[in-house]
Amino acid sequence: MKQYLFDASAFIFLIKKATVQTTFQQLQNLLILDLTVYEIGNSLLKENRLTKFLTSQEIKTLEKVTQIILARTEKILNQNASFQQIMEIAKTENLSFYDSSYIYFAKQNNVQLVTKDQQLKEKAQKYVQTQTITTLLTA
Repeated sequence: MKQYLFDASAFIFLIKKATVQTTFQQLQNLLILDLTVYEIGNSLLKENRLTKFLTSQEIKTLEKVTQIILARTEKILNQNASFQQIMEIAKTENLSFYDSSYIYFAKQNNVQLVTKDQQLKEKAQKYVQTQTITTLLTA
């Protein structure tokens, strides 16, 4: 049974910072939203274009690893029926629709929300159990 819904920040941290063993252990327990794939891709592009921190070979390796991990990760498909409920969370908590969707789907799937975003974590605690990715990986 899945235990966690990772937002994009947590998933990217997992890919970059965790060991291979830790990553594959977490894959057994986690879900992501279907749109998280695009957020991850966007982050890799930004990393490549803006920071120039990684070499082009390191970026290619990271892209391949990410693709393998994403292929093995269960995804929640967004449904139009949830639009109004997500919008209500967004308005109430002054969050983006995207961040609010993580709260909504964590609640719907009875899983903890894992994020690196402290503001999202604090607001999500009103609806679901939350924790940071760093806490999860050190537990």
